[in-house]
Amino acid sequence: MKYIDEFNNRRKIASFYDEHLKEIAWLKTPEVHKKAYHVYHQYTIRLLNKKRDENQRRLKEKDIQTMIYYPVTFHKMKAFKNRCECFGELRNAIEATEQVLSLPIEPMYEEEICRKVVEG
Repeated sequence: MKYIDEFNNRRKIASFYDEHLKEIAWLKTPEVHKKAYHVYHQYTIRLLNKKRDENQRRLKEKDIQTMIYYPVTFHKMKAFKNRCECFGELRNAIEATEQVLSLPIEPMYEEEICRKVVEG
């Protein structure tokens, strides 16, 4: 508990990302609710231009590591095979899965590193 505020620095980093990425029309940042508190274990954006892999590759070339934590929808994961029932085609879920990318958000990041990410 001694370092909890330091580790919650992810919220500050998320705010920095939110502010610096909000003008990019083809990029959607995590939605912030007035009545919710998020610690941003992951900061996942959605690239609406359908060029996620291209953007991820470009960021990697600039030494900015990103992650795709859920590359397929839950209903296609082996762990859930024959354990869940799906109704409809789940087009929105599949599309979202193909568009999401998580930016680095380590608690100890300084603004300099965050700036490199948003400029990448």
